[in-house]
Amino acid sequence: MKLYVLDKKGNGKIFIRSVARSRPALAQKLGGNMFMSNGVTYDVNDVFAEKGSDNTALGMLVGGVIGALGGGPGVAAGGFIGALLGKEQDKKEDAEVAEFNGSTA
Repeated sequence: MKLYVLDKKGNGKIFIRSVARSRPALAQKLGGNMFMSNGVTYDVNDVFAEKGSDNTALGMLVGGVIGALGGGPGVAAGGFIGALLGKEQDKKEDAEVAEFNGSTA
């Protein structure tokens, strides 16, 4: 999960190098609700979360590569198992993003 604010100068997203499960947890990490980025003051309630990566595709790729040791059937089985594991990680990350975005400080 990646945290970001929308640049008040209109230059897109500014990613934050902190990790937190909620906005109150982020405020505690930052030492308060207000913080500065690129010379602009933001409130932790301005922070949003998004998924960090697509774990399903990555799991399928890694599983397929590992499965290559077992030939064709190994690639298929490895890719399938990797996709299942990656999909579970995606679900977990989706829940974490929803938890963060639903919180207020």
